[in-house]
Order: sequence, then C-alpha cells, then structure tokens
Amino acid sequence: MKLSKSKAFAIQDGKCPESDQTCDFKISTEKINWLHKHGPDDKFYNIQNLPFAVNHPIAIFKGLKREGHENSYCYAAIPARRFINDTESLPVDAGWVFLVFVSHNLQIFDWRFERLGAGRTLPENHEDRFTNLIWESRH
Repeated sequence: MKLSKSKAFAIQDGKCPESDQTCDFKISTEKINWLHKHGPDDKFYNIQNLPFAVNHPIAIFKGLKREGHENSYCYAAIPARRFINDTESLPVDAGWVFLVFVSHNLQIFDWRFERLGAGRTLPENHEDRFTNLIWESRH
C-alpha cells in the first residue's frame, strides 16, 4: 500500500469490481491508526490481507443488503495466512474466507474472516446478504 499525497488514505491497487481494469482502493489512515490503538487486534493485523483480497478475489458481490450500502461491494478471497500480531501468522483454516467491504467509490470500510458456505466456494448465506454476484473466479 502507498499513501495519498495528503496522507489521509492508504491506497492499494486491485481488480476493478465491474471491469477487467485496475483501480485504486482507499482506506482511511485515521481508521488504521484507530485500530492500531484500540483494536480489535485481528482486524488491525489482517489489514495485511487487503492487497491480496482486492487483487485475487474468488468472488465479487455488488449490493449489500443493508441500508446505505446498496451500491457497495464485497470482495471474497482466500489468503494463505491470517495475521495474529506483527511477527506471527497462521495458515487460514479450511472453510474460511476473507471478506472486504468496499463503498461505491472504492473506499474500504470493513474486512473480516467468515465461514464458507456449503459449496465451499462462496461465503455462507451470501444469497441473503448480497444482491448480485458480479464476478466469480473460474478456477
């Protein structure tokens, strides 16, 4: 990740949600600093998985079924590691997926690990949580 000129945002390039182009995703440096100070620790340390998730998703959804996020996106990815502190990481357990929630203007606002659904390719209960699956990995 790189910093914006104003240093207000960390910027990471990744797969555009609705094209084959590359886009810049932003996360507030204020949010990063707040998480560093207040936690939760797993959320802070797993910021390290954001670049992988926006570059190597297994699926992208558009439309979170919650007010104010009808045009937001969710990137689902399966990174190799989950980070537990500055120097340690563990393999991601089978059956888990890393979700990154992105606003319509490509600002990352949340991320977390969740269970995969029964088919083991998409997040659990995805049909109840997201409006449209707009992209899915072919492998």
